[in-house]
Amino acid sequence: MNNKLFGWRTPESYANEYIENIEQILQNEENILNFRNNMGFGYSRILEHLTENDGQRYYDDIKKNHFDDLSLLEKTCKNDSIGNPIKYQYGNLLINPTTMRYSKVCFDIKNTFGDLKDFNYVEIGAGYGGLVRSLSSIYDFNTIKLFDLHQPLKLQSLYLSKFGIRSESKTIEEDFEILENSILVSNYAWCELNEEYRQIYMQKIINKCKFVYMTVYDINIEKDFKNVFGEVKYEIDFFNGCTIIKIKR
Repeated sequence: MNNKLFGWRTPESYANEYIENIEQILQNEENILNFRNNMGFGYSRILEHLTENDGQRYYDDIKKNHFDDLSLLEKTCKNDSIGNPIKYQYGNLLINPTTMRYSKVCFDIKNTFGDLKDFNYVEIGAGYGGLVRSLSSIYDFNTIKLFDLHQPLKLQSLYLSKFGIRSESKTIEEDFEILENSILVSNYAWCELNEEYRQIYMQKIINKCKFVYMTVYDINIEKDFKNVFGEVKYEIDFFNGCTIIKIKR
């Protein structure tokens, strides 16, 4: 079992429980079919812990800012066809709160960056693969490259394969190439890295991407970017106690 954490700052006991739960999920097909519904506290503490009220906040934001395109929710909620997650009623749809969070990110990216034809997708800390699955329902990315720990990468590949989506799985310490016209997305994972690895990701990935979309908390993301890019132009939003940074280079 490879438990190298690649700079992940979560307590080691939490990380080990998370990794062990994922290895359990990967053991058989029945576990895959139910992995988002009470497969273990180690997993849910990291990935599947949002409440009904959390989902409502994301839904209210979508209604407020993207009221003319709510049909996108029908595409993103297909995430919930795999894994048997807990779902709640939001408007006319039954949706898992984490899926609703991913839906908000999809709306934000669509609003900010528009058409991403011929773009390559790069994600740091891809969870179970739900965000890229949601985005792939509206964008046909040329390539998809996901960076994470060894075990989550296996889960992501398996989950995405259920939708016919192919991805390249990497740890930050492997060899890889960041292609032109890449968009980098990170949903909370960036701020969970220690400073050493944030700088490694900056140098090896982020400074090679044309577009960047990140949601973070509890770190000075502007300082991180200024240390690498200097005076880079970016947009900053704030939502639910978190900072969202959007960069077009």
